[in-house]
Amino acid sequence: MYSPETSRHCVIIADYCRYIESEHKELEPVDRQMRIFVGLTEVAGVYSRIVESLRLDGYPVSFSQLSQHPFYYPAENELSDYRYERFLKFPIDAKNQKIRVLLRIFFRLHLMVWAIRKFDVFVFVAGGSFLPKNIDLYLLRLFRKRIVSHIGHGSEARPAFMDGAHWSIAIQKDCPIRSIYKTTHRQQRHMRRIERLSTELIASPLTSQFLSRRAISSGVLGVPCPKNSRTPVKESADIRTKSIKIVHAPSNRRAKGSDQIAKMISVESTKHPNIEYVELFNRSNAEVIRELEDADLVIDQLYSDTFLAGLGVEAASLGVPALVGNYGIGILKNLYDSSLIPPAFVVHPTHIESKLSELLENVNVLQEVGKCAKEFIQTRQSPKVVADRFIDIANGSFPDDWYFSPIEVSYIHGSGLAEDELVKICKDGLDTYGDKFFRLHNRLDLREEIYRLIEANGV
Repeated sequence: MYSPETSRHCVIIADYCRYIESEHKELEPVDRQMRIFVGLTEVAGVYSRIVESLRLDGYPVSFSQLSQHPFYYPAENELSDYRYERFLKFPIDAKNQKIRVLLRIFFRLHLMVWAIRKFDVFVFVAGGSFLPKNIDLYLLRLFRKRIVSHIGHGSEARPAFMDGAHWSIAIQKDCPIRSIYKTTHRQQRHMRRIERLSTELIASPLTSQFLSRRAISSGVLGVPCPKNSRTPVKESADIRTKSIKIVHAPSNRRAKGSDQIAKMISVESTKHPNIEYVELFNRSNAEVIRELEDADLVIDQLYSDTFLAGLGVEAASLGVPALVGNYGIGILKNLYDSSLIPPAFVVHPTHIESKLSELLENVNVLQEVGKCAKEFIQTRQSPKVVADRFIDIANGSFPDDWYFSPIEVSYIHGSGLAEDELVKICKDGLDTYGDKFFRLHNRLDLREEIYRLIEANGV
C-alpha cells in the first residue's frame, strides 16, 4: 500500500517526464543538422551566451544546467532546458535522504536516455557528464555519439597540488598534504578517463599536465562577450582630477591573493589619495557589474594562468582594463598568435606592484587600453564569433592549428598559489609520499622542473 509521501514522489516524477517531452519538441530540426547537447553546468555565463547565439542562428541545441550558479548569472535560468530549481528542490525531510538520492539518479537517467535518442553531439563542461565517474561515456561511445569534453576552465584539470582553490579546501582538513594527495590522485584518474573516452578535448595549455594526447586550445575558442554596457563618460584631458576607482572581486580571497592586493593598494594610497578601492568578495554577478560600470581598473588576481578569466572579460566588455599576475605569461605569449591576445596588463606576479605604480603615474593609459579591450572582446570574442568556433569544434570541421600538444608545455606554477607556497606543498608531499605524490608518471620534464624549483628555493 502506497503512503502519501510515495504518491507525492510519483507525481513529481510524472510531472517531470511530461515536462521533458513537451519542452523539447521544438528541438526537432526541419533538416538533418547535427543536434547538439550542452551540459550539465554553467561557467560564468559562457555557455548561456554560446547557446543563445546558436539558437538565434537556427541550430537545434539543448542546454541543460543541473545546479544554480553561485553568482547568479542573469540569462542561465531562461536558457537551460532542464530547470534544477523547479524539479529538484522539493521539500524532503533529512530522514528521506535516500529517496532524494534515488530521485536525483532517476532524473539523470531519464535525461540521459532522452538525450541519447535526440542528439548527435554531446559537449560536456568541466569534466562532467550524466553519471558518476563518467560511466555514461562508454554508452555514448557505443551509440557512436561525438563527445567533446571542455576541461579548460581551471580546477577540474589543473593538478590539485598546484591549485590554490583545492589547497584552500585542503588546509581546513586535519592533514592537508594527505587531502591534496587524494584529490590529485582522483583528479589524475578522472582526466585519464575523460581523455580516453572523449572524441575531442578542449583544454587550457597551462592546466593540461595530466593530458598526453593533443587537445584544442581553450584560448582559440575564447570567452564570449557578455551583454554589458555603461553610461558613456566624458573624457577628461586630465583623469587625475577625479578619483581612480579600482575594483577587485574575488570568489576565493586566498587563491586570488586578495590580502596582498589590499596591501599594495594601501601603499599606493599614501602616494595617490584619490584612489577608491572596492573589494567584492563572493558577490553576485549583478553586484560586480554595477561596481565595474564606473571603474577605471580591475585587479583580477595575482596568480592566474590565463590572459583574462571571467572577471577580466566582464570588465573588458565595459571598457575597463585588467591588471593580472601570471607566472606563465611568457609561455602563453609563445603559444598564441598575437591576434588572440586580449589588451590587458598581464605581468609576472613579482612585477605586479611596480606595474600598478606605473599605471597610477600614467592613468590616461587606462582609458586607452580599456577602449582596446572593449573593441577586442566585442569583435574577436563576440557571442556570434565564439559560437561559430564552437559549432566548428562540435562538427569536427576546425583547422588543425587549433590543436596544441600538452606534453610540449612545461608549466608547474599552477594558479592561485605564490611560488613559495607551491614549493612548500611540493616538498612536504615529496617527503611524505615520494614521487607518486605528483601523479606525473609520464611527465619527467615536469617532475624535473619541480625538483629544480625546490632546490632553487633552498627547501
